[in-house]
Amino acid sequence: MIGKDDKGGRVNTQNDIKVVIINASPRPQSNTMVFANHAKNVIESLGGKVTVENLAKKDIKYCIGCWSTNNESCVYPCIVKDDLNPIFENMINSDGIIFVSGVYWFGVTAQMKTLVDRMTCLWNNGTGRPLLDGKVAAFISSGVEEGNVSAMAPLMATATFLGMHILPYGLIYGDIKEKKDFQSGWGLEFAERCGRNMVNMIKLLKENPVDLWGKE
Repeated sequence: MIGKDDKGGRVNTQNDIKVVIINASPRPQSNTMVFANHAKNVIESLGGKVTVENLAKKDIKYCIGCWSTNNESCVYPCIVKDDLNPIFENMINSDGIIFVSGVYWFGVTAQMKTLVDRMTCLWNNGTGRPLLDGKVAAFISSGVEEGNVSAMAPLMATATFLGMHILPYGLIYGDIKEKKDFQSGWGLEFAERCGRNMVNMIKLLKENPVDLWGKE
């Protein structure tokens, strides 16, 4: 159940905690999912429900730029017919979203970039409350050197533009040259903290709802 004055943008009002992991890695055994699965296990151990959406296994077409032609036509559900609208529905009905991507040339994977482009329809035409308003967002990546931050920064900007809460300690990344990052130590520690804080933040928002949009 979503808030009564809402079209899908705020943290849902049910007591259960719903988190969606958007896995944009095309690799079946990706480094990023090591962290994501660790966070997933923590969330589930605290009573949360986690759905993993593996973008590489979905039929997802490119954005066709409706906004540039007629912004009023760029609304949810997206007019492009593929597997993405059901994923959007899960995101809208969730309390939190963890975006997971490897780093390809200082950016996110093609799968994640396609998702972000298509998320324009969740902006609600720029005139109403964005459909991801009030969700909690976290980010997981793996790459080399500064690539992790440069890849995640635009994604974090998109999330805050859509009214999402950026989770404290919610940027988790590992250096693929340091395999130990994905086996023990600070990497898994941060992934565990991400899962725990995701649950805590969602609980706080359910107990203390905040109208971020302020127009309704």
